[in-house]
Amino acid sequence: MKYFLALLLVIVLVAGGAAAWIWYGITKPYQGFAPGGVFVDVPHGASQRYVAYLLQKNGVVQSALAIRIYARQHPKRTLQAGEYFFDHAMAGRDVFWKLANGEVFQQPFTVREGETMFDIARDLEAGKFMRAGDFLYAAGDPALIRDFAPGAQTLEGFLFPATYELPRHPAASELTAEMVHKFKEEWRRIGSPVAGGPADEGDHRAVRQRRSDQERRAGNFVRTDQYDFECRYQLRSPGARPHDSNRSVRLQSVHDHSKSIGWKPDPAWHQ
Repeated sequence: MKYFLALLLVIVLVAGGAAAWIWYGITKPYQGFAPGGVFVDVPHGASQRYVAYLLQKNGVVQSALAIRIYARQHPKRTLQAGEYFFDHAMAGRDVFWKLANGEVFQQPFTVREGETMFDIARDLEAGKFMRAGDFLYAAGDPALIRDFAPGAQTLEGFLFPATYELPRHPAASELTAEMVHKFKEEWRRIGSPVAGGPADEGDHRAVRQRRSDQERRAGNFVRTDQYDFECRYQLRSPGARPHDSNRSVRLQSVHDHSKSIGWKPDPAWHQ
């Protein structure tokens, strides 16, 4: 009988200790990484078990088991994929909600009025977001605007000026797609009958003119070969026909222009 009671007491103590450990791991802030912070990349399709393992491995949480148990208490919420940055001690439950809400690491990048695709590429490389050549290669493909600007040779003039929230390693093609998407949104808003704009969906010049007018009212005068929200650069090689959309011609013309402004493009252009 005494043996049974002793065994029961041990079980209760172990269970109580485990419960206290889990409670501590959920409610008390913990930091097991260096003072400079740590990035944790959660891959798409990762299980909660693997995500909890990554968090514990990188010193973000003290107990992976505590996170898994807490996650089971919220079965309708999933830990979302993405790159997360942790720079201070956090309680396990706060870490869970950060991932459940998808609060991924982002950095603001501003495209200013009047900037060309070359200016944007230079700023991206200076900010260590990506290589300038990678952005110019993506901006040299006009496929995103074929629906309403079939004669365009590049995306010049359609990269909407705004502040974008970028991950640590953004993809050039995704960034140009977002810029063009913002341009199209503005074009539809200005071009809608409600806004008093042209109803013709093919007339995207209204967006360009409006942005140009806004710039003039702000007193920001720039060279017309750099702005008016149009492609003032003739980005095609000498002798190329206006309707020639051959990609090698377009990339070569971008290469020629970059050399004219003293900028060495990325070797990947020629591949």
